[in-house]
Amino acid sequence: MAKKKVSLYIEDAEIKLLVSHGNKIDKWASFTLEPSLVRDGAILDEAKVAEAIKELFQLNKLSEKKINVALSGLNSIFRVITLPELPAKLLPEAIINEASRVIPMPLEEVYLAHQTISSGQGEIRMFLTAYPRVSTDTLMRTLAKAGLKATVLDLAPLALARCSSESRAIIVNTWMSNLDIVIMNDRLPQVVRSISLAGEEMSNEDKIQAVVEEFGRTVSFFNSSYKENPLNTSVPVFACGDLTQDEQLWQSFSLSLMDYTISPISPPVEFPESFIPCQYMVNIGLALKG
Repeated sequence: MAKKKVSLYIEDAEIKLLVSHGNKIDKWASFTLEPSLVRDGAILDEAKVAEAIKELFQLNKLSEKKINVALSGLNSIFRVITLPELPAKLLPEAIINEASRVIPMPLEEVYLAHQTISSGQGEIRMFLTAYPRVSTDTLMRTLAKAGLKATVLDLAPLALARCSSESRAIIVNTWMSNLDIVIMNDRLPQVVRSISLAGEEMSNEDKIQAVVEEFGRTVSFFNSSYKENPLNTSVPVFACGDLTQDEQLWQSFSLSLMDYTISPISPPVEFPESFIPCQYMVNIGLALKG
């Protein structure tokens, strides 16, 4: 029998909860947060957010204490690095040395995570992530105050990447005040861009302009880094979040990138007809992890 998973994602304006068994969605809920409790993915008031989490669990009659949780991709760095094949005891130091070279911030301000992609012919390719210590520690303390423990911690853009089965694709997610763009190549998130759209109230036109500009920058960066295999307009673009919920945003986005084939993400999960997956795509990616 598939194991029950509870997935939690704390956004600036709301907390999103998902309960699943295997690839089947059983329950979902969201809880609106007071303004300024969370900003740009970072929790500013641990006690109040912890109380909101407890209330959300109580309302949904959940007693689970171990959960999967996502951290915003804002202020995180994602890199593919190549190292020479080394004895296992020398590898940690080599990873730190390479991270200090490619991560544009002091390593004492971030946590590092890495995963081997491939090895052979005298080298090791790794996917390296650096994510902020302060917001991560704040999230862990908030969960502890809510009586919960994270058994899985993931970053939102990596959770989104898990929702597409395409080997090569561009994923665009906007929800409320954040934007994630993920370029998948060989089923690997090769380029990840997360930015804040917060601040002054943005009109739909301003929001679409910002999304399209960042889309162009991200694709240009990928193409300049992977000149031997650049992206073209035949690569599918998958959208989620309020881009697919707001008809005006969807039309504006589609027209702005009319050379591309754009469609909502269709995640590989089973769900009731009343469930709207694009609102919970990060939670779905968390549920699919492992």
